[in-house]
Amino acid sequence: MIGPPGSGKSVFCRQFAAMSLKEGQCVLAVLTDEPPNRFLEYLKKQGVDESTLKDSSRLKIIDAYSWRIKPASGEYEVSGLHSLHELSALIDRMLKEMKRDENRRNRFIFDSFDAVVLNAGEKSALILAQSLTARVAAYGFFGFITLMSGVHSRFFEDSMMNLGIGVVRLDVEVTPDSVRRWIRIPMFQATHITQPIEFKITEGKIQIIHAEKKK
Repeated sequence: MIGPPGSGKSVFCRQFAAMSLKEGQCVLAVLTDEPPNRFLEYLKKQGVDESTLKDSSRLKIIDAYSWRIKPASGEYEVSGLHSLHELSALIDRMLKEMKRDENRRNRFIFDSFDAVVLNAGEKSALILAQSLTARVAAYGFFGFITLMSGVHSRFFEDSMMNLGIGVVRLDVEVTPDSVRRWIRIPMFQATHITQPIEFKITEGKIQIIHAEKKK
């Protein structure tokens, strides 16, 4: 998933996680832009029950954020992002630990990959992304890696967009009087709608704006 700042990437991921958990799916989330407690608070506000939030077989969160402000201390924390071996090994461990069920498809969120690029560089980040997408698919997970548009090299953005089974692009237009956002799927390995769909964010949730039918 790619888009400029403020386009709704993190909101989309949070809502995706909340809906998945309420539907009985399992979720593995890698967070680099916010601490786990903030993510959990959102899930709770969206109606995910306390027992699910505490069930490590249903929800696992890798904290790749808190190392910036304190030494790593938790079981699912990384000590930094300059070397990606620790993060890669922890993700692999979590993928293996989460139960695989033929009747459901586990969910994966990496929000956002920009911190990886900033700390480890584009070359190392791309190697991790290639390995990560393959492992996520092999373990039966489906989900999103978020990336900010317009701040990385064109080669890196194009390479990232061609790694998965599809691309979700978010856009935002800010004026003194309004904020308008759109979602578009320019690439997907199945039949899909390609035209932009407008949406709004209300109380931390994405709501699709249905255009009025022309008479």
